[in-house]
Amino acid sequence: MRKDYRGVSLPKELVDTVENYIRKNPTSAYKSLADFVIDAVRRRLQDLGALPPSFIFIHINVNDNYALFWEQKPGEKGHSVKVYFSEDSIKCGYCDSNRCYHVKMAVKEPDVIKEFERRRKLGLKIPDLSYLEEE
Repeated sequence: MRKDYRGVSLPKELVDTVENYIRKNPTSAYKSLADFVIDAVRRRLQDLGALPPSFIFIHINVNDNYALFWEQKPGEKGHSVKVYFSEDSIKCGYCDSNRCYHVKMAVKEPDVIKEFERRRKLGLKIPDLSYLEEE
C-alpha cells in the first residue's frame, strides 16, 4: 500500500541541529531527519491531545522520593520507569533527563501533585517545573 507524503520547509539552522544530533548519537532511535521530524510531530500532537498516545503509561505508586510508572509501547516488552524528585530537582531514572515525556506526564499525575502539595504544607520546597511550561 502506497503512503501519501507532503513536504514542509524548515529553517536551515534547525535542520543542521537535528542532523548534528543524529550524527553525534548513532545509537539513538533516529536514523534520518525524516525519522526525527515524524516522531517530533507525532509527540507534539499527542501532547496537544490531537492524537492518542501510542503507548501505555500507567501510574503505579508514589512515595517521598519517586513516582513509579509502567510503560509499554506496541510490539515491545514493557518496563518500569521511576521519576525521582527532591526539594530542588526532578529527573527520570529511565531517560536520565529532567525534560522527557516521563517527567512531563509524572508532574500531571494527581498523586504526584498531592505529594508536592504535602511537601509544600510541611514547609519543604518542591522542584521548579517552570521550564516544562516553556516547551
